[in-house]
Amino acid sequence: MLNSANLESIIAAFDKIDCGAVIYGPNFEPIYSNSNTQRNFPVLLEKLKAGCSMEESVEANVRAVRTQDSDEMIRKFTAYFMKKILSGEEVEFETSDNRVVRAYHARRPDGGYLGLSADITELKRNEAALRCAQQQAEAANRAKSLFLATMSHEIRTPLNGVLGMAQALERRPLASAEQQMVETIVQCSRDLLAILNDILDISKIEAGRIDLAPAPGDLRLTVRQVEQLYREQAAAKGVELRAGVAANVPNRLVFDPVRVRQCLVNLVSNAIKFTDTGAVHVAVSAETLAGERVRIIMHVRDTGIGIDASDIEKLFQNFTQVDRSAARRFGGAGLGLSITRKLLQKMGGDVRVVSAPGEGSVFTLHFEADIADTPARAITPERRGDKIDRQDGLGVSSAPAAAPLTAPASGALSGIRALLVDDTVVNRLVARALLDPFGLDIDEVASGQAALDALHHERYDLVLLDVHMPVMDGQESLLRIRSSGQSWADVPVIALTADAMDGDRDKYLAMGMDGYASKPVEERELVTEIQAVLARRGRARKVV
Repeated sequence: MLNSANLESIIAAFDKIDCGAVIYGPNFEPIYSNSNTQRNFPVLLEKLKAGCSMEESVEANVRAVRTQDSDEMIRKFTAYFMKKILSGEEVEFETSDNRVVRAYHARRPDGGYLGLSADITELKRNEAALRCAQQQAEAANRAKSLFLATMSHEIRTPLNGVLGMAQALERRPLASAEQQMVETIVQCSRDLLAILNDILDISKIEAGRIDLAPAPGDLRLTVRQVEQLYREQAAAKGVELRAGVAANVPNRLVFDPVRVRQCLVNLVSNAIKFTDTGAVHVAVSAETLAGERVRIIMHVRDTGIGIDASDIEKLFQNFTQVDRSAARRFGGAGLGLSITRKLLQKMGGDVRVVSAPGEGSVFTLHFEADIADTPARAITPERRGDKIDRQDGLGVSSAPAAAPLTAPASGALSGIRALLVDDTVVNRLVARALLDPFGLDIDEVASGQAALDALHHERYDLVLLDVHMPVMDGQESLLRIRSSGQSWADVPVIALTADAMDGDRDKYLAMGMDGYASKPVEERELVTEIQAVLARRGRARKVV
């Protein structure tokens, strides 16, 4: 029971705390309230002291605070607060001076009530500030993504003209000096494209928008592809390139071959870049972990210029190279190793380096993978939504093919009639310059409506469709083709677009496109995609 002795001790304690405290009798008649409670709930206490019920007093307190609310809303708030008070649940009240108080009421053994409250105004303000900051960060991230997508598209469009025309010119008989100039243009264009891809990659990683796609696969094949990819480049510098996989590496692993290949490509290409004489060796081994899991370890050793110990950590920072002279001599955006580390960390691994000036470097990466218990399955570009593999070693985000692509033979598309739809003259010139040597018969139009008119009057085996066009864009054009009800409604359509963000390929295939090729267009990629689409649709026609 609450007697005068322990009541005095309770009151003495309550007077010293920052929280509000109130002691009620069995019918909520106020026995004691400290200064904080009196400041926060003056109307409530005044009504209770005047003999009003707790419900009447709560309603009066609500009316004093929520002066703009209707009688119906006042009653709803009063019922809500009374339910919380009687059930002993926490409830938040607003005060007349715009503060927020969290209160809790407990039944005492003698039948009365004890109420405690705390001012949480600052907490609420901080929560609101955090929500606002999060919303602003999300908005900034969306704006950044939109900016990157827009700039990627805008940069790729003129780059398509430069690289496309240079590739077409490269095929023509030229004097030695002119041939070297063209090769330089092609290589520089590909370097620029690699930098653009790296910037997009690092932005997606930092935004948490890169997801791994592990699947049963052959790690030995991935390593062999990288070795084949760079063998010619290494040989041209007089550098030996050799790769070996230890016997303890399982034949089949569950891993993301695209991202693992990207990491290995970054290390091997760097090793060759910074090695003028000697060798670059790749050694792959495995360590057994718990269950059916292994740690894959890859060492990339070179005899190149080496790195000072004080500069090693700089290697893994965005847009950083070890010194300005290296940036001028060797080029690059300084993103490859940063991307490599972030990807490996997502795979439960990391990368480190041991090096010294003039003594070469050893880069060691590791990641975790499961041992596959099903036969390995080839990962096709259609399944992954990535670009067909490029042989220049710069498209590090591309999907691995079963074997390196070879240049398609001249005349490989003879007898095929295609409709090229693009509102930009340069893009049409590039596509024709790249495809004419393969025998493709091309008609050109500059709009979606012109494409529908052409399909209505002529028979085509294929449509190469730009996505971003005024008036009627590629999506609307495709929809009208498919819903036309004409004999050409099922004509194969390949999206030819500067949209090259992660997921764009999947987006356009889901839209109903039969294939996808991103700008700037690589000759082999485009021809290979056309052949693949025609082969798939050709088989479909035979079944029908």
